[in-house]
Amino acid sequence: MLEVTLEVLLSSALEVALDEALLVGLTLQEASNKVDKTNKEAFSFMSTILDQAIIKSIPIRYALLFLAPKIVECYPIFAMKHAAAFLLTLSVLTLASCHTPQGPLSWESEDWPSSSSVYSSDASASEESTTRTKDFITSYMEKLSSLASYKSVTKGTTKAKVLFIETTQTIDVTSIKSEYRYLKNESHGAVDTVHEAYFHDDATLVKNLGEEKYSPKTLEEYLSAYGVNPYGHNIEGYSVSKEAIVSVEEKEGNSHLVTFDPAKATNNVRIQMKAFGGLDDYPIFSHIEILIKTDADLTPLTYNVKADYKARRFGFDSDCHQEYEVTFSEVNQSPEIPNLEQIKEEYKF
Repeated sequence: MLEVTLEVLLSSALEVALDEALLVGLTLQEASNKVDKTNKEAFSFMSTILDQAIIKSIPIRYALLFLAPKIVECYPIFAMKHAAAFLLTLSVLTLASCHTPQGPLSWESEDWPSSSSVYSSDASASEESTTRTKDFITSYMEKLSSLASYKSVTKGTTKAKVLFIETTQTIDVTSIKSEYRYLKNESHGAVDTVHEAYFHDDATLVKNLGEEKYSPKTLEEYLSAYGVNPYGHNIEGYSVSKEAIVSVEEKEGNSHLVTFDPAKATNNVRIQMKAFGGLDDYPIFSHIEILIKTDADLTPLTYNVKADYKARRFGFDSDCHQEYEVTFSEVNQSPEIPNLEQIKEEYKF
């Protein structure tokens, strides 16, 4: 049955494919009739990427990435004629199939030790300045934890490159700390994601894209599923333990550039990104830095975040570069949490 289906699809494609075409494709209508819901999302994702490639002029644009091995087996003459395209296709498939899944990650505690034990002061005289600068983290985290309320708004982008194709995801996050706490994390581009959560004591209400109702979870359940406590002892989800921070460099204007260890700082962030982004596996970081700007008493003003990592989705690895800015406002004031009274009444929250 599979051979018959392939023959029909291939015959249809050959009638309209150009000799100089890089790849033969499937029409979206044909593909949608033959794949389940999950694969429809995959074809939609591939369409977004392929639209930016030079093959977008082909009448039927959807690459036969998943059918290429069968085409080579059943139609060797056709495969020889389009050898370059099939070599590219098969190399992509080979790379995808060689991936070894990582073991499951568990949320790591963010208990913050006292400042006397964070960066032990047994450093030599030549290391004293580094130790003093690193102690900025201790003082800053104490200040951040002491704030009764604030609002932070995040804007930025993640650029992902798959082979020679680059896509851009927007980053749009609103976080509000008060007696009740609120998070809305959105990303739009090749893939759309929306995560919204309310927090109060050890209870949470969570809703993701496509869900109509909020789901109640304990804070422990939330952290197990999503990794990061937005109001815990971390900076943008990255661990601030002694081992997790590579360096802290003092800059002009009450600013400090913090560089994080890509492995030791990212456990909880990796859980969050896999869950929020629907990734096949946990991302692997290679570089993270955050420029923290504060006022004179260490009240946060802005973060400028840059991160590089590899992410895997629909069987394809992409090199990602993330840049965004976090702006703080309404510190120790009364920031308004969207629909809070309605949520409290409807969910007895």
